[in-house]
Amino acid sequence: MKTSFTPGPWRVDDSGFIVARGQYREQVVAIVHNSDGYGQAEANARLIAVAPLLLDELIDAAEFIESGGNDASPQRRAIALALGEEVSA
Repeated sequence: MKTSFTPGPWRVDDSGFIVARGQYREQVVAIVHNSDGYGQAEANARLIAVAPLLLDELIDAAEFIESGGNDASPQRRAIALALGEEVSA
C-alpha cells in the first residue's frame, strides 16, 4: 500500500514529541500540545504514535472479515479516512 504519511513505527520520545526513525536519525512526526496539562497531551501522543500500527492491523482485520464472506465496510471506511480518501457520509 502506498501512503503519503511517514512510515512507522512511531514512538513518543522523552520530550513528548512523536518521532519516527529516519535514514540517519529520528525525525519529528508531530508535536502534541494540550491546554489541559501534560498528562492528557502525553496520552494523546501515545494514541497518535500507534496510528500506523493500528492502520496496518485494521487492514488485516478487514481482509480477514472479507475472506469469510462478511461485510467489512465499517473497517474499509475507517481505512479510507485514515488514508485521506473521499468517503461518503
